[in-house]
Amino acid sequence: IKAPITVKVHAGGSSPGVLLAKAILNPTYKDYLSGRFASVSQTHFGQAENYLRFNKPISVGTDFFVTYQVDNNLESVNDSFFVYTAIRPSGAAHSAWYLSHQSWQPLTEHPNQPVSTALWIEPLLMADTITQPGDTLTEPDTIEVSSPVIVYARQEKKAYLYFPVEWTNTCSVEVYNLAGQRSLHLMVDPPVATLMLGTLKQGLYLIRISDGSRLAFLKLLIPSNP
Repeated sequence: IKAPITVKVHAGGSSPGVLLAKAILNPTYKDYLSGRFASVSQTHFGQAENYLRFNKPISVGTDFFVTYQVDNNLESVNDSFFVYTAIRPSGAAHSAWYLSHQSWQPLTEHPNQPVSTALWIEPLLMADTITQPGDTLTEPDTIEVSSPVIVYARQEKKAYLYFPVEWTNTCSVEVYNLAGQRSLHLMVDPPVATLMLGTLKQGLYLIRISDGSRLAFLKLLIPSNP
């Protein structure tokens, strides 16, 4: 990549709405290596997960769009910005858009007929104090989810694991560090479980959840102490 990539967050709706925030991803992006976030060579940009943190929390409500802007002509293969492709059912709502003359259009209608694709974004949710009341974590049964969701309570050093209504059996929860070592294993009961994480160090963890017939994977970022 010869020029910076700008990542933008837009309000939701039928297409990307009002610009809420933007930040530069490259060349100051970070990669998670050996238990810390470190700057990596640009030659590895297409072969590693990259993380971006906005200076201030962004209020996005329930729906939002993430877009990216590359300010170069993509003159060579080494100048390309990699995205993951995602298979979508025929007739599904558009998840990918492009900006043409200040107007958002479905990517499938691009005149050059590029591959229909979507940028793979995984927000790391730490706590929601914007769309929910401040005491939401004390009344967890009020939250409904379509897939398992984890919310980290930083001050309390614990996390709340929310399950969909169809998850009714006792579940196995395993927490792994990025070296593949299991840091925690416990059995919990839906619809809400509390995970005490005071023994875990700062870093990114992978969470494996199974009820015997279903399997889900989540990511959890434990930040440094404030």
